[in-house]
Amino acid sequence: MTSFNAPGLPLPPELPAHWQASLALLPGLLGAGTGLVARLLPDCLEVIASAAASETPYQPGLQQALDGPLFAAQVVAADAPLQVADAREDPTWAGSPDLELGVVAYSGTPLHWPDGSLFGCLSVLDTQPRVFEPAQLGLVAQLAQSFERDLVLLVRNARVAQLEAECGQLATALNLNPAGVLWLDADGQVILANARMAAWCGVEPKALQGCAWEDLGEEFITSGQIAAGSELFEIGHNWQREFAWRRADGEPCWMRSTVSPVIDAAGELLYLIETVEDVSTLKDFETELVELAAIDPLTGLPNRKLALEFLIRATARARRHKNFTGVLGIDLDDFGEINEALGEDAGDEVLIETARRLRACLRDTDTVASLGGNEYLAILTDLRSPEDALTVSELVRGMLGEPYVFGDTEIEQTCTIGIAIFPGDAERPEELVERAVIALYRAKAHGGGSVMRFEDDEQL
Repeated sequence: MTSFNAPGLPLPPELPAHWQASLALLPGLLGAGTGLVARLLPDCLEVIASAAASETPYQPGLQQALDGPLFAAQVVAADAPLQVADAREDPTWAGSPDLELGVVAYSGTPLHWPDGSLFGCLSVLDTQPRVFEPAQLGLVAQLAQSFERDLVLLVRNARVAQLEAECGQLATALNLNPAGVLWLDADGQVILANARMAAWCGVEPKALQGCAWEDLGEEFITSGQIAAGSELFEIGHNWQREFAWRRADGEPCWMRSTVSPVIDAAGELLYLIETVEDVSTLKDFETELVELAAIDPLTGLPNRKLALEFLIRATARARRHKNFTGVLGIDLDDFGEINEALGEDAGDEVLIETARRLRACLRDTDTVASLGGNEYLAILTDLRSPEDALTVSELVRGMLGEPYVFGDTEIEQTCTIGIAIFPGDAERPEELVERAVIALYRAKAHGGGSVMRFEDDEQL
């Protein structure tokens, strides 16, 4: 790619015309005087916009040498503002061409390209002696800032045009990329965007050029992040993250952004290439894997780990509302005999049917989980008294005591239940589960088919 030389840029005709219209307002704002903008050329200053009267020589196209006591030449030589109240009283300006043309008072402000190099200067000329007031100098400074912003836009548009001209093949390749691609400058402004990224945003690619990418969503890299994280952008170092986003069509999605820096030989950040991929399908798969890891695949019930998370919330709620949470450890008695007599398919059907019955006889606010094999866990919330857990346990025991049907075979099944209550039997959720299971095994040691609370020494 060819180097970019801002000072050598040609000015579009509409820019000097725009500046001339702004300069025409100065006499009214300052009370007198006239204004002009001169551009610095290799060997002279050339007036490019002027609000001077037509009979004066300060018209567009006037060129003045850089040597000698010329007001504007001193501004660009020092790269600093200059105010002259009465040049006739200052021998510095003896022989000045400006003085010979009747200019005795002057205020000048340097104008710069975005890279800091001199563009030229904004000058205010008056044929009468005057001291420019701070408020008047402030107006001139604001006008100079406005002109410099115009130069920023000029350079940005020229850079985009140059990139489009030199990177036509690159743009074609970018549009073939199934991912969204952005080319950002060091300030986080979009230089180029491919068709996929623009489609996600609901605009044409050109509409993204020159915009701050952060304006399209706070999820994306911002100029502040670029500045704050500049140490991240080293050669060979990419910045990657994932975030939820909503495309222009309203579709929610998960995106993965990879930001790669382009560094010059001095280590300065030139550009950023941001590649954005829609990873919604991958995130859905990851979510499914997480769910599978927390769900018993046969019964669809939460496993012990997930049940503990529910129990943490249930005990916290009981503590706030000053009521009770019950935990039931449930075991199908002599379940191994079903597998031996009828096969594992029959055993699986019994386990699935048991999960269905447990869901049916408990409230929506309660939780049924699988402890593996033929053991289950029930979490009973918002109990008014510990005795409520016994009532529910007898209901469960009756529901699971109904015959199971496998093909033409009816299977008689009993269950044993251990109970632990919060508060009272344990304070920590893990201990609560452990003590419900201990009560379960104590009940089974007494022959099974019964209900026992952890604190009891005898069957209920």
